[in-house]
Amino acid sequence: MSEEVLSVLRGGGLGERVRRLLIGGLSASQVLDRLPRELVASLSQETNLVLARREALHAVTLSLDELVQQGRARRRRARLANSLVDVYR
Repeated sequence: MSEEVLSVLRGGGLGERVRRLLIGGLSASQVLDRLPRELVASLSQETNLVLARREALHAVTLSLDELVQQGRARRRRARLANSLVDVYR
């Protein structure tokens, strides 16, 4: 799972990379949205779509935290509208 998350953080076309540079990274939900559908479906056994997304987002956040602790990704806070969001690069 960590390798797939890391490839999402590193991948993307030129426009995606420029957008990431301007914003500073991707949020956990943006990383989840860019993962392959099969992987996202395998992250939760829940039938309720809202609960399944919540469980998958939790798994992605844990994977991102692991990558940050290993020094393979970086985390910073970004202000979006009136809230602070952790973004990862």
